[in-house]
Amino acid sequence: MLAVATLAVATLAGTGCQDYQLYQLKDEPGAEDTAGTFAPLVDIEENGALDDTAGELALVVPSVGAANASINVILQYSSFGNAAQGCSFDVAFYPLTGDDGYGSGGTAQTINMPADPGTCAFTLFDPDDTGTGGSMTVRGTVDAGAELHAYNESYDITLTRQESDDGSLRYRWEGCDRSVFPFAQALSLSGSGEEGGIDAFDLPDVIAVGPDVIQTYPTDSDLDLGVLPLSLAQPFDWQWDWSAAFPSTAEGPVTVAQMFMIRNARTSDNRMLEALACKPAEDGGLTVDPEDLGQLSPDPGDGSTYAGAQLDTYFYGATADAPWGQTLRAQSLISMSGLLRLSP
Repeated sequence: MLAVATLAVATLAGTGCQDYQLYQLKDEPGAEDTAGTFAPLVDIEENGALDDTAGELALVVPSVGAANASINVILQYSSFGNAAQGCSFDVAFYPLTGDDGYGSGGTAQTINMPADPGTCAFTLFDPDDTGTGGSMTVRGTVDAGAELHAYNESYDITLTRQESDDGSLRYRWEGCDRSVFPFAQALSLSGSGEEGGIDAFDLPDVIAVGPDVIQTYPTDSDLDLGVLPLSLAQPFDWQWDWSAAFPSTAEGPVTVAQMFMIRNARTSDNRMLEALACKPAEDGGLTVDPEDLGQLSPDPGDGSTYAGAQLDTYFYGATADAPWGQTLRAQSLISMSGLLRLSP
């Protein structure tokens, strides 16, 4: 099977604040969230979210058919939908016995994830743990030519070949932006190929990109200077809708996986203090009970901590056969987040 990874550099942004916290799914929702630290006051590029320097990778010449791929298609909103904070579209190829580098090098404590819909899992962190998060981008070691194209009748997205100092490769859409993002589209993927690497290929309708998310609650009128007040003694409702129907690939309709998280962090150094992850029972709405919220600590009122909420929705295309003899299952992510003020 062709291992396909989707990553989220999740964004929590309010009044000038941003959080870049790694959350990973490889084929199915994972049980852990990598990294115990996030930095809300720096730009995504400066924060190392796209750092390609973790670990050493060497360019390899694969045998025919000996390749896997990772595909990341991501759009992130912050400030409860008032800002499109991040956009990325990356592809990387690597040997069957290798890995895509994503998440590698991480030593920090991880967030516990609930397994059952309608349930939550709490994680208490040691804020003085010096562990670090893993690499937040895919990196490959197999060449597929000068560029790739993700396309349909309305889009022709060029992903250019990029080589890092360590010799690793990835293909990236440099013009990724919400204004041109292919919401609710099924995209084909083609490549010119490279001798000794991936042969030329054309895979019809293998990438299914989710529609634009519409935040229906909380709304702007519920915010106080961009921050949502939240009493831990009251149920917390989060509601959303979609701008269009879900797309289908050539192999069938997409499936959807979702995860909601509240994170509490220390302002002085952005170290994680605690987290609550909840798995929605159905698409469109989530209620977190006070019994679960009560595990979180309220804001002490002195600016020493801050918190944020985030909903990640992953869209999985059906598996498709790739010409190099593996199967492919592409995924995309639409993420919504915002800052909270926790009270008893």
